[in-house]
Amino acid sequence: MPSDSPTNELHTIPHKDIDGMLRSLERTKKDLPDFQLVIQALDHIERPLTNNSLKDVFVISSAEALPKASHVIKEANQLRKLRVLFVHLDVDAKFIPQFFARANLHMSKNILAISNSDKLTPARVMRAWAWDSQHDLIATAQVSNHGTIIVTSCALETYVVNLSDFAAFNGISDKKKTEFKIDEGGSFIYWPKLDIHLNLESFRYVCDKEFREKLDTERLVHNQKFGKAIEKIRKQAGLTQATVVGVSERTMRDIENGSRPTVTTLKKLAAAHQLTIDEYLNSIAKEIDI
Repeated sequence: MPSDSPTNELHTIPHKDIDGMLRSLERTKKDLPDFQLVIQALDHIERPLTNNSLKDVFVISSAEALPKASHVIKEANQLRKLRVLFVHLDVDAKFIPQFFARANLHMSKNILAISNSDKLTPARVMRAWAWDSQHDLIATAQVSNHGTIIVTSCALETYVVNLSDFAAFNGISDKKKTEFKIDEGGSFIYWPKLDIHLNLESFRYVCDKEFREKLDTERLVHNQKFGKAIEKIRKQAGLTQATVVGVSERTMRDIENGSRPTVTTLKKLAAAHQLTIDEYLNSIAKEIDI
């Protein structure tokens, strides 16, 4: 990387309870594009952060070490370069505000608490920032005993959703709703036993009215273009809406007016044109791009 290019630098505050996590992060260095991973001891972080090439600062500290790390946190915050302060929970979470007060620090939206066993979240978040995908990838999630999920993006935006808002969870017990995993890269949350996958867009769609209206409009426009492409290809093949084998005339009319076809219907349409499903979809894509 050229010396005058902005860099993303990780300042870590070693502590006996997070040594293992630091070693884990050291091993992920090559997996963090455009990141300069700096592992420094407390007595080696006295230099100022006022470096014009510094783009993003991430601090990892235990709750106990916050007073010693406060100068780094304050300076990064003042420079508006502190992206995330990971607080390793070496104390009960309810005492975290007291440790911030003791360090003369204010609680802010930049804070992400991580458990003692969590070695993946910091790397996942920093990787998302390196890819400029922090608003699209998931950092953490938690499901309550009553089926409410709290999802935090890698940009630390929070979405609170009742899983019953998703049709896929109809009839699913609250206990089973808690049995989820986060994709290592943060692309989605999944429930292995239920075969359910939800990405961040799914949660944003439920919580953000403006985003939902925008996405609905985009989908409507795309579906209309999709339908017109199907109509054009059908006419080029000399078929009428009533002569597509396996698909009713009413279904064809609905699809060509913007109703989204099922995979089964798409396969029947492809067969009517003597094409594979991939060939048929490629033909549609070419018409949409024209």
